[in-house]
Amino acid sequence: MRRHTILFPVLAASLVLGVSTSCRAPSSDVAVTDTIARLEARVTQLEKRVDSLEAPVLAARATTTARGANASAYVGWKDSAFIRAMTSDLRQLVVSEETYLSDSTRYATLAQLYGWNRFVPSQGVSPPTIVLGQGSWSATVTSPEAPGVMCGIAMHRANPVHPGTEDATPVCR
Repeated sequence: MRRHTILFPVLAASLVLGVSTSCRAPSSDVAVTDTIARLEARVTQLEKRVDSLEAPVLAARATTTARGANASAYVGWKDSAFIRAMTSDLRQLVVSEETYLSDSTRYATLAQLYGWNRFVPSQGVSPPTIVLGQGSWSATVTSPEAPGVMCGIAMHRANPVHPGTEDATPVCR
């Protein structure tokens, strides 16, 4: 009875993973154990293949989604993950600033946003440096994990990283 309860999951898994098994029931628990061991080995091989493909895919995605004059110049895939985190933080900052503005009729400093529990930077990204003006603001962020890269955003003033950029658009260089 035990062979039949194990047989169907083993055959199904072997079809999915491409491990050959015979179509008849294994004759002993040793055969079942051997089939399971082969399946586990195949899963490990597939996991290694996925890991080896992950880095180039992440780098390609980041290069196409990062904004800036020379987005294709970003080299490391780890850098690109932090660049995405920095641009995400800047977009979150826009929402926080605009929400604060609607409540208090002025833009907020970083301390006010922290006190209001409306903004928390991502891990590995520096807190934004916010510059307030009359009805305007700009901010920049960096990451020690992406040296030499700075991202900026602005509302109703020139972007500190790339002055020709429209409002609320994060740009990195």
